[in-house]
Amino acid sequence: MYAFLTPLLSHGGTGYPFGETCSNDCYVYTIGDNAQVMRLGVTGDLPTAQYGPGIVIHNDYLYTIGGTTGFDYTCDVYRLNLHTKVWENVYICRPDMRDDPEGRYRHEVVYDGSYIYVLGGGTSHTVYDLQRIPAFNLTTNRWEYFDTIPDRMLRTYENGFPKPRKCLSCVQHTLPNGDIEAFITGGLQGDFSTYFNDIWKLNLRTKEWCKIVTAFLPRPLYFHSAAHAGNGCMYIFGGIEYSEKEVRRNCLFKMWMTIPKLSEICWDAITYYNNNLHYYNREKLLQIGIPERFVNRVPLQKRPRKHISDESSQSLIVTVKRMRSQTE
Repeated sequence: MYAFLTPLLSHGGTGYPFGETCSNDCYVYTIGDNAQVMRLGVTGDLPTAQYGPGIVIHNDYLYTIGGTTGFDYTCDVYRLNLHTKVWENVYICRPDMRDDPEGRYRHEVVYDGSYIYVLGGGTSHTVYDLQRIPAFNLTTNRWEYFDTIPDRMLRTYENGFPKPRKCLSCVQHTLPNGDIEAFITGGLQGDFSTYFNDIWKLNLRTKEWCKIVTAFLPRPLYFHSAAHAGNGCMYIFGGIEYSEKEVRRNCLFKMWMTIPKLSEICWDAITYYNNNLHYYNREKLLQIGIPERFVNRVPLQKRPRKHISDESSQSLIVTVKRMRSQTE
């Protein structure tokens, strides 16, 4: 799923049982007072119906990379013109081409305006490493590879690289100097016996990894989702936890990827100590001095909703226990 201006876009996917039926449809989710879901009517050279691809938007095109039908895995590149609603295939990977990446699913993709970087992913039995990263050149429409630099502080005992994984989550954050950092969390290895709760970031300009040692997921997760709120805060939702058996979770966690603005810190404090803001109308919130940009984040409710608290965490990831601001 990808946020494009106000709507949310989703492409592909599968239902239960996983992999028996797959989709290549695109849906637009409009949020707000007139929330609705609409399936796009598309034409052209449609990608194969599959699940687990990576998607990104570049110059009004939705790019989709890789995925699986449940049996076959690809790293093919297709794009959809969001104005004309026409699909076209951009690059079809061939096993005999040395530089074509191997097929995969449940990878993550990040984007710097010139390249789409593919992070991790795998097949039913394998995972791909995060040291040498395939990247699709949006100018030449060809695959290239980048060797990344390990975390210099961890070289002695962890090699300085995150371990190979799939079913991870990822968001990207732009720094004030223009650098883009990709934050990855969790995932699992191909043996389905090693699960991760670590958090790493990759600078897309320097290609250097850095492990976040001050924060970690409260428990190992995979098949979870992550989103950037647009203010430097990462939210993580759901996923599967393995503790003797698989347990599906619907917990919501957050982590600041940067030092937030003072106004964001103040808003965080207001929502922390006042968990009833959604019972007030817009005019009242504006009257008491809350800036309009923050009032717009409050999901106003017509009736109270049952409060459900999460278990606490000893890491610096903050579990969302109360009504929090609505992310953009």
